Amino acid sequence: MKNKLNRRKFYNGNYSIIKRTSIFFLVTFTIIFYFLTIFNTAKVNDASEVIKQKINNVYDIVRQITPFYLNTDVIHMKSGIHHIGDIAVMVNEEHEVKSISTAMNEVEKKVKQLVKDDFWGLAVIQRTDTTANTAHFKPLREVHIALNSQGLHDENWIERIMEFENIPYPYADFGTCDLKLTEEYVESYSHENIRSVFHPFYNERKLIGVVLLDLKYDFISNWISVYNKDNRSKIEISLSKPRYEFVILPALKKILLPCTPESGVYYVTINWLSLSFDVFVYALFLSFFYMIFEVSRHCVITLMAKDKMTGLLRRDVFDKFYKNLCQESSIIVVDIDNFKNINDNHGHLIGDLVIKKVSEIIRKSIRKDDISVRWGGEEFVIVLDFHDKKELSKKAELIRNAVMEDLIHGLNVTVSVGISSELSISFEKQFKNADLALYKAKKLGRNRVVFYEN
Repeated sequence: MKNKLNRRKFYNGNYSIIKRTSIFFLVTFTIIFYFLTIFNTAKVNDASEVIKQKINNVYDIVRQITPFYLNTDVIHMKSGIHHIGDIAVMVNEEHEVKSISTAMNEVEKKVKQLVKDDFWGLAVIQRTDTTANTAHFKPLREVHIALNSQGLHDENWIERIMEFENIPYPYADFGTCDLKLTEEYVESYSHENIRSVFHPFYNERKLIGVVLLDLKYDFISNWISVYNKDNRSKIEISLSKPRYEFVILPALKKILLPCTPESGVYYVTINWLSLSFDVFVYALFLSFFYMIFEVSRHCVITLMAKDKMTGLLRRDVFDKFYKNLCQESSIIVVDIDNFKNINDNHGHLIGDLVIKKVSEIIRKSIRKDDISVRWGGEEFVIVLDFHDKKELSKKAELIRNAVMEDLIHGLNVTVSVGISSELSISFEKQFKNADLALYKAKKLGRNRVVFYEN
């Protein structure tokens, strides 16, 4: 069976600190989680508006090519692939070509400011009334070269790309939008997951070209990542609706991306896993410092709880923190015999030295888990967790003999000891019985151990 007093002392010390720290952790976790949830709920709405604004900004940038295309000069080009800076111009037969490299560079620059490294490519394909085809690419990829090599000159590149990407022609179902953001598809040559913005442009209601902006598929998710970094939020976005949805805290926002005919619905919500992990780390961090504070405070209290002269527990500290935990314990009361005479004949300094020495003997004679208290001037109390009368008497005799056999500063000092070990009685009753046994030891001539008997 485990030592009862050990459990009590542990409860009063280390276990109490662990318990308070655990409660502090739970309370801290709950409070931080609540306020961060409120914060991120507001950010869900804000992030949704940011996403819609950014996608509209991308659309507006793409539209800027149309007026430039209509007003720019033309240059005569022979068939083949021509390079103007970083832009490749692919011509299938000799004809007049619009000079739009400046506009494309400007569009690329502005788009990259919005999507960063998620920019994949930009193309402008010119349509003519003849079999002549022209396409501007930045950068030029194998799929673009294949566009020319796989077809005949009587095929129109715009129609071929529209058919390949399942874009409606002649764009009747674009609805109110003049462009379209496609669903995800895998580019056949690079195997990159892409989403494209198609923008057909007209002159006098006649289709004259198409702008094709390719973006990496996760550019919207990356916008959320940047938003989280800038706002210290925990937001996520997905095409599927989360299984959970709170009524009290509506941390879910459904947004419909403009100009996405097939499926433009996204769900913006709190990233609960990431939020919970961060809250756990914050709460753990604060709890760690709280535990250090509690341990330090406990050490200070423990030091202050000891009697300065003897190093034993002070009575007032015992009454406040230990007494209620020591019910049904055995008690040994030790009192120095004729202590008043020692003080009167040899002075208080010698008297203090005698008290210190007796206290030292008591400390060395008991177990680490026993509680020893300086009860009065020359009176000491030992609280133990067992009721074996033979063992209790043996321990009391050990203390009495050690004091008697040791000359303390040249003086023969003795102690009288009273013991009580009744079952199922309160500490107050047990102490009273031990004190009666001590009184009997004094009456019988001192320097002896007396066990209380009913």
